[in-house]
Amino acid sequence: MAGIVALGAAAVAALFVIAALGIESGGPVTPQQWASYSANRTPRWSADGQAITVNLRYSIYRVSADGIRMERLPAQGEVGQFSPSLSTEGRIAYLDSKGRVGRITTMDRDGKRIKRHLKIRGEHKAGIPQWSPHGQHIAVARISQSIIMTEDGEIVATHNNPFPSGAIPTWSNNGEKVAFAWCFNGPRCGITIASLDDASKTVLDIQGIAKPDAIQDEAVMNLSSVVWSPDDQTIYYIVLRGLHLPAVLHALNLSTLESRFVAELGGQWVDHIHLSPDDDTLLCIATKIHNGELVYDQRIYLININGTAQREITPDGLVLESRIIAKASWSPDGSRIAVSHNGYWPALFTIAPDGSDLRALIVRDAEYNHIPAQAAPAPP
Repeated sequence: MAGIVALGAAAVAALFVIAALGIESGGPVTPQQWASYSANRTPRWSADGQAITVNLRYSIYRVSADGIRMERLPAQGEVGQFSPSLSTEGRIAYLDSKGRVGRITTMDRDGKRIKRHLKIRGEHKAGIPQWSPHGQHIAVARISQSIIMTEDGEIVATHNNPFPSGAIPTWSNNGEKVAFAWCFNGPRCGITIASLDDASKTVLDIQGIAKPDAIQDEAVMNLSSVVWSPDDQTIYYIVLRGLHLPAVLHALNLSTLESRFVAELGGQWVDHIHLSPDDDTLLCIATKIHNGELVYDQRIYLININGTAQREITPDGLVLESRIIAKASWSPDGSRIAVSHNGYWPALFTIAPDGSDLRALIVRDAEYNHIPAQAAPAPP
C-alpha cells in the first residue's frame, strides 16, 4: 500500500471491487463499473420480515426470507441497477445506470410501475438513494450536492456540500434531517447534515495524519455510515485514521458538536453500521488490517451502543473472503441478521444474533448465476 498518500476511503474501497470484477486498474472502466464501486449493497428487509431486497453485482433481487423464491428487479435483461432502498410501503428507490447518465429510479416491490427521476452524470460518480422513515422523501448525493426529493421526483431541497456523490445518506428518526457520511480528497472525511428547509451544515470534518515523516498508510482514512440515537441528538460513527491505527467508535453530540470516544475496535476497516430495532446494539462487518495491509477476511461483529460487549458472531467455518465488502442488516424484529457478499456459498444468508443457525438464501450455480439456495445442492 506504500505510495498512496493521497488515496481516500472511497478510492481504497474501489480497489476491493476492481479486483473482484477482474478489471485492470490502469485500463478503461465503464460507468456501470464505477457505479458498482460505490453501490450500497446492504440487504433491505421488508416491513414484515418476509422478504429481502439486495444488490448483488450489477442487479437487484428480491428473495423470500426462507430462500425458496427469488426474482430479479426489474425483470428485463439489462444490468446496472444498484443501491436499493425500501420505503415503508415497499416501493424501491435505486440507481439505474445507463451509459454515462444514471438516474435515481423508483419501482414497486414487484419491479413494476417504474419511474425515472434525478440524473447522476459522470463516470466516477454514483448516487446512493435513501427513503425517509415515513416514505415521503428520498435523499441522495451527487457531485458536491445533497438533494432531497419526493417519490415523484420533485426536488424539495438542494444543498451545496463538500463531498463526492458517493456520500452515504442516513435519515434522522423523525424524518426531518439527513446525515451524509463522506470521504474524499485523500485523507479527509466528514459528516454533513441537510434538512428539508434548505439548511445544511457540516458537523464533522476530520483530516488524516499525513505528516511528511509519517508512515504513508497513515494518510488513508475511512469513515463508516452513521446511525442516529433515538432522540436524534447524537450520531454514532466509526473512523479509521490510518492503516496502522485502530478504528474507533465515536458519538457526536449535535448540540455541542463535540465527539466523544466510545470504544476502540482494533485494526478494522468498517464501511457500514446498523442499529438494532431496540436501539441497543450496533452491527458491522469489519475487514481485517494486519501490518498496515488490508486482509481480505471479513468478520461480523456486534457491539453495544455504549461501547461494551464487543463480540464476533461470524458462523464457524464461514469465510467472507470477497473483495467486495460484505454488508449486513437487522430484521425488523431483531431476531435475524441478513448478510450479503460476493462469495460462492452463500451470496445472501441470515443468522441468529449470536451467529448460530446460518440459513443460505442465495447461492451461485456452476455458471456463476445467482439462484435460490433451496434450488442448489448442499455445499461440500
